[in-house]
Amino acid sequence: MKMKRTVFPAFLLGVALSAPAQAQDVNAMAKWTAATVVRYRVVGEYSGPATIVSGTKSKRTGTAQVTDRVEIDFDWDQTEMKIVGKPVIRNFPTTVVTLIAPPQCAAPRVEGPLEHATVLSMDDSSMERMSGTLTLRTTRAQPAGSVCMLEIDTLQQIWEAGPAKTENVDLKFTVAQAMALAMPGVIPTTPDKKSLVMKGGGWTWTQTPTIVR
Repeated sequence: MKMKRTVFPAFLLGVALSAPAQAQDVNAMAKWTAATVVRYRVVGEYSGPATIVSGTKSKRTGTAQVTDRVEIDFDWDQTEMKIVGKPVIRNFPTTVVTLIAPPQCAAPRVEGPLEHATVLSMDDSSMERMSGTLTLRTTRAQPAGSVCMLEIDTLQQIWEAGPAKTENVDLKFTVAQAMALAMPGVIPTTPDKKSLVMKGGGWTWTQTPTIVR
């Protein structure tokens, strides 16, 4: 009979060997280790600064404090460390919390909505096998507008126009290995201990795993 081989990141295996036995749920560890495919319900929330308009000549940018959200459901093969099937992705509109005014200038002017990150797909083709880190292919859409600059000689505010533009942006996303739920302290969890929370680049990724098979 062929034995199933499950791959876990090295840091998880190290913690499993070194952590006190009372801190681990051995039965839960065995359950997650035996699973081949795990389904993840992911909620990604961004909060931080974002470029909202870019000047055409000086390359000066206007910024804003924004929030954004995306939800992703996908199946993950723990044995092969890859996505199974096609993820379901739900994008939500970006919210501009406040426009940021640079020193001695006014806040940028915009003529439409900003879409900070619209996730198009998840790509595990270039993933480092033991890291569980894959790529989210996204687009970022800035509205037309203008940015304020201070004229050095006269100390007058002048405005530079910026066109609407869309660019491709790749985000790194790390699959939080489900076995960490049985190993307190390895990865932060939600209060109900059912979801793993990872942060980076202004994003908070709350990942809830359930066993498929």
